[in-house]
Amino acid sequence: MKNQDALKLAISAEELDSHLPAYDRIELLAHGGMGAVYKARQTSLNRPVAIKTLTHACSFSIQFRKIFKQEAQVMAKLNHPSIASIYDYGEINGILYIVMQFIEGQSLFEICNGQEVEHQEAAELITNIAKALDKPHQAGILHRDIKPANIIIDEHAVPVLIDFGLAHHAEESTIQGGSIFGSDYYTAPEITTPPYQADLRSDLFALGVLFYELLTGSVPHQPYIAPSEVAQVDQRYDSLIKGLLSISPDNRPASAQELVDQLEDIKSQSSQHDQGKAPMTYRSYHTGTSTASSTATKQVSEDEKPHKKKARTKKRSTRTFSPQRLLLFTLVLIGIIISIGTITHALYPDLIERLVNYGN
Repeated sequence: MKNQDALKLAISAEELDSHLPAYDRIELLAHGGMGAVYKARQTSLNRPVAIKTLTHACSFSIQFRKIFKQEAQVMAKLNHPSIASIYDYGEINGILYIVMQFIEGQSLFEICNGQEVEHQEAAELITNIAKALDKPHQAGILHRDIKPANIIIDEHAVPVLIDFGLAHHAEESTIQGGSIFGSDYYTAPEITTPPYQADLRSDLFALGVLFYELLTGSVPHQPYIAPSEVAQVDQRYDSLIKGLLSISPDNRPASAQELVDQLEDIKSQSSQHDQGKAPMTYRSYHTGTSTASSTATKQVSEDEKPHKKKARTKKRSTRTFSPQRLLLFTLVLIGIIISIGTITHALYPDLIERLVNYGN
């Protein structure tokens, strides 16, 4: 659905303002095929909030109403600094809405799309997201839509996981009514192939794609190229990412916490190796604050699809002078100076005396 068509289906800020008197200063922030997100002020507490609604058309769909309500119920059960909090849920005049925490920041898609992130910073980011993901996983809930657009980097450079619209319990089938939900590139194979049965490790597959994308600036393609062959990446991450991207869930970490443990182990070893470097980090790209705590669940437009940059196979090289080379260079330079002085004296034996007496 084109953006203009989606905008026509979205509820206008003026209409929403007339139905929700407890909120004012309502302004549209994002919209898509299913719904829209608005920034508003909760007048009673004088605080900014994000309000998410379904479009008029989707409000008549039993399936979309169920998904929307499920998102509110899932978010209400979660309490984690890296998961957006929910304040209220309701329906008024046929309009379903969720009121949630407004997060000053930008999505990871806006910040890092097509940009390589230093491997230690990328690992730290994935670690924090995995820690947040472990909370719903412990409750048996899959997110099912992990991607850069659903991760907000707040004003303190902390990643916040949003948009639980596709979340469901692990024992449920991933296919209902003939529809498979998810986003291209980040959807695990078991979600799109029979028997369409996912588990908690399906979210870890998406994290593997995201990790690869942060390190190299591009999602993985076939034929597969290890991250360390594309960018300056610790080779220990190659094995971990390969496991995350495995077709078989059995080859991935058993849980988000297990992934966190593996990342912490590699990071602790890499930090000693990288000591003294001044790398570019994902925080460097975070130069402003703009979006709300959640984008509308929507069809991905061409502009929002992952950057398909051709993988580079040549590593960047850096040159450094060792003490031995510096000593050799100095000796050669001294030899050249002495040679020039000897030749000059042989040709002009009284040159120095002339220069000393010059002007006397």
